[in-house]
Amino acid sequence: MQKSDLTPLPFDESWPEIEKVLATHRNLVLVAEPGAGKTTRFPAMLIDQSIVSLTGQVAVLEPRRVAARAAALRIASERDWPMKTKVGYTVRFDHQMLPSTSLAFFTEGLFLKKMLSNPTLGGIECVVIDEFHERSRHTDISIAALKELQMLERPDLRIVVMSATIDAEKIANFLSIDSVPAPIVRVPGRTFPIEIVNTIDPLMLSTGRDWVDRVVKSIKHAAIFKNTRRVDILTFLPGRSEIRRVRELLEIDRELTRTYQIFELHGGLALDEQTRVLASATADSLPRIILATNIAETSLTIEGVGTVIDSGLERVSRTDKLGFSQLHLERISMASAKQRSGRAGRLSAGLCYRLWSKQDENSFPQFAEAELKRIDLTDTLLDLYALGIGDPRTFDWFERPDQVRMDQALNLLRDLGAIDFNMRITAIGQQMIKTGLPARAARMMVASRSREISGAAPEEIETWAAIIAGLIGEKDFLVDTKSVGENNADECDLHWRATILFGQSNQFKFDRVAAKTTIRVIESLLGKNAVTPKIATEHWNDKIIAALLLIGFPDRVARRRKSRSPQARMVGGRGIELHPSSCVRASEFFFALKGDAGTSRTSTDPLTTFASSIKKEWIEELAKKYCQTTSNPLFDNVTLTAYSERALMYRDLPLDTGTRDKLDPNDALELLKAEAFDRREELLKQPLLLSFAMRCKFLNRVNLLTANSKLNDEVLENALARAIEEQLYGEISLKTLFTESGAERLSEIWQKILTEKNPDLAKALREFAPSHFIAPTGNRFRIEYPAHQAPFLEVRLQELFGLSVHPNVAGQPLTFHLLAPNFRPVQVTADIPGFWRGSYFEVRKELRARYPKHSWPENPLEATPEARGHRRPKN
Repeated sequence: MQKSDLTPLPFDESWPEIEKVLATHRNLVLVAEPGAGKTTRFPAMLIDQSIVSLTGQVAVLEPRRVAARAAALRIASERDWPMKTKVGYTVRFDHQMLPSTSLAFFTEGLFLKKMLSNPTLGGIECVVIDEFHERSRHTDISIAALKELQMLERPDLRIVVMSATIDAEKIANFLSIDSVPAPIVRVPGRTFPIEIVNTIDPLMLSTGRDWVDRVVKSIKHAAIFKNTRRVDILTFLPGRSEIRRVRELLEIDRELTRTYQIFELHGGLALDEQTRVLASATADSLPRIILATNIAETSLTIEGVGTVIDSGLERVSRTDKLGFSQLHLERISMASAKQRSGRAGRLSAGLCYRLWSKQDENSFPQFAEAELKRIDLTDTLLDLYALGIGDPRTFDWFERPDQVRMDQALNLLRDLGAIDFNMRITAIGQQMIKTGLPARAARMMVASRSREISGAAPEEIETWAAIIAGLIGEKDFLVDTKSVGENNADECDLHWRATILFGQSNQFKFDRVAAKTTIRVIESLLGKNAVTPKIATEHWNDKIIAALLLIGFPDRVARRRKSRSPQARMVGGRGIELHPSSCVRASEFFFALKGDAGTSRTSTDPLTTFASSIKKEWIEELAKKYCQTTSNPLFDNVTLTAYSERALMYRDLPLDTGTRDKLDPNDALELLKAEAFDRREELLKQPLLLSFAMRCKFLNRVNLLTANSKLNDEVLENALARAIEEQLYGEISLKTLFTESGAERLSEIWQKILTEKNPDLAKALREFAPSHFIAPTGNRFRIEYPAHQAPFLEVRLQELFGLSVHPNVAGQPLTFHLLAPNFRPVQVTADIPGFWRGSYFEVRKELRARYPKHSWPENPLEATPEARGHRRPKN
């Protein structure tokens, strides 16, 4: 078919500009708005216009199977190109391509596997990365690996990045050649106008009943409003659960179902079902309501759609500190919102209802966060090793991932034996790469094939490893797991699922597409001599399963905190909790294999639905090199005492209760320091203890003198840490800090350290905020510096006779609590000369007869101060 025979698209008018820049640079950034026709026109035009040679191949990377397949089929149909020879595709479980295919569509993950078998991409002249804005981990690896290949071995290779919504300048700079950025060509979309309507109500960040009612109401409103035009309504929802609940409510409305067909579009559908939804409806069929996840954002045009309802939400996979991946409900990016609304205007004027207010958009991110920034990097780094990258830390990433996550992934790869301590790939790592599996599953398959595990026929062990890999690596096919663990003595969620999967139990609801996919994965991993999965399931061997899991999941061993409690402690000290659906009911030790069921209601620990028990003696036998008896310093929060516990450990997980021993003070010091410093805020609440001594008797002086202190927190805390260390030297308990004398001593040490390090402060304190007041008698009285009050002291008034000038502290009058001879307070004053002239005579009149032996002069300003009966204050 000639170009003139094709349906005109905006892309066609931009081709001359594209052709011109391709003549000047090997790379290109193509920003084409929705409906421009970039996916079906640009790759084919590279061939039609001889940008690539007659024998050269154009490879197009798509983020999803449905998009890759649909694009290839659309091009074949439009141009009358034969499938496989002229245009083809390769997606999971569906290969319609020859080595000589001119235009080849790949999912991104399978393209990376293509690079493994063909490292220099011989025969491929141009690689097009479509829908780059989705930023999957494969996208980021692909662009960086292709750039490195272009720089080192394939200067003739063309790299093209396409999307409607990307940071084009950043990509163009990354794809520079000889410091010349890749050119950017912007292609407008279809000219059909799209009316955007925001709600008055703000975005709802939960998908409960109120949210579902709101979505259903919006769909019905759109159905009534648009019914006369026979347009399809595409509704973007965050996940399959929301699709199911919305559909159930829509189908109750008989009037609606008489005028509309209801379809689903999500990754859980078989590929053929997804493709059918993308196809145009027949002329005599009812208009459609399509309930979709974000899979519909970047697929080809869905024929018939004229209205889009956008919930503004999506589910995003994030990996926590334990390495468990969970789906989180989050706002979409504004780039995604633009992609979604564009679906309404592909074929005619359209309408997009956004279920959030305009003000909400201030909190929407502009672009989607790269997947590499939120997932575990173990499999990604193994992919890089497979591509020949010697050290992922020096790789030229498009956006460098977090270093902490990278270090965690490298540590796990070392644990699995995939790399050595010099970051070089090992023979085991090379074998893992050949399996094409994620790192943990790959390690188990390698172990099963290399006879690392004994106790059963090698064929059986290989099948068990394949079953584990399939069950853990694929989506859980069980739909209703509430009663799975009830009355089940299996203590292994893997075995129970394998029993259901291979036909030995059919009492539970399950997702047939997910189950079929899992079976295909398992079967694809089995060699010719392996036993069938059904037979392997019947002969399930718990000890060998534990041996495989110890190899693939060495860091996922957990021990219950209490007998039969769902809460447990994992290797590394991290918490985990068994989901109520788990079959593991009694075993003290188990593997926590998945943590994708949210978090516990009583803690922040992840819930694991996939667990498998292991006996203590098996750990000791099968992981002998990681088991040793150690003495660990621990702290008793009740007695505030450090002690030593001897215990048999698997890595850092105790395998027994341990024996408590007395701890050497030298070994206790660091632990006590940490515990004391952690309790500093708690001690602030103890008025007679550390906080009173530190804050009231010294730090408040500093604050008063320097107006909230010129000493920063780091200086204060460093001095405090040194004081705590000095105070606790030779101790095995914190009890000394919880006594008045101990707190006093700590305060003095802390003060000494601070003033020694800050001589100007010490001088200022002595001159303007002294610790003591010297009375006319020569006696010293401690000045108290309470928080948020004026400094004061307590003194018998006879000690002050002759004091004619009132003393100041830090620029303000010192407050005197004047005491009678029996040391009971009789007056509070901040003006001693005024007291002598005034209320002194009332006090004298009242007390002179009661205490005749004490001096009560008529003129206290000229009297000799009296120290008789002086009670020496504590210094």
